[in-house]
Amino acid sequence: MNKRLLSIIGTITLIGIVLVLKFVVQPMIEVYQKKESRQGWTEARGELKGQIKTMTAQAFLGLDLPAANTTKMEDCIVDKSINYLNTTDCDYHYVSTTTSKSAHIKKQEACLKKIGWDKTLEGFTVECAKKNIPNNWNIADSILSAEIDKSLTRLIPEEEKRKKAVSCVVKATIGALEEGKCNIINKDAEKLESLFTSAAECFKKH
Repeated sequence: MNKRLLSIIGTITLIGIVLVLKFVVQPMIEVYQKKESRQGWTEARGELKGQIKTMTAQAFLGLDLPAANTTKMEDCIVDKSINYLNTTDCDYHYVSTTTSKSAHIKKQEACLKKIGWDKTLEGFTVECAKKNIPNNWNIADSILSAEIDKSLTRLIPEEEKRKKAVSCVVKATIGALEEGKCNIINKDAEKLESLFTSAAECFKKH
């Protein structure tokens, strides 16, 4: 084998090593370092915020929550989620040159399921909701209005008259609930399904 051919082979080998170091080894080291520093999920804030915003919108559908309180609640959930996920072995980052995105997501989902992430997230949501949602019956105004409107449809077919009646009944109902000191938010709740007290429950207690 002549010297020129050996030189070409050596150059190709060197280029190959450099490429492997740059596109495989270095990214793997970076992902490992982020995992070890327990900061990997910190970069997921934007993605998590979007997912949590969608989740809370569905969970608290119909409630009249002030925008400022909703934002504080969502930020609270995001902060707790990131702090917790950074302590787990579930990876947010992956090396795209060695793993496909679909394979990474599949592995990530399996890991999150293993650690019971859905239950943990629900716990964070309940905790942050109790801390940031106003504990007064005014947040249920729209829900009460819809229910009372539905119950009065046959008795008062005319829409304008019914709206006035609904407004009056809702105002009186909220006043009675607040006066009875029956909190809409159950401070002892651990699950979303038991976070809110129904008006019917409050009236039964009094």
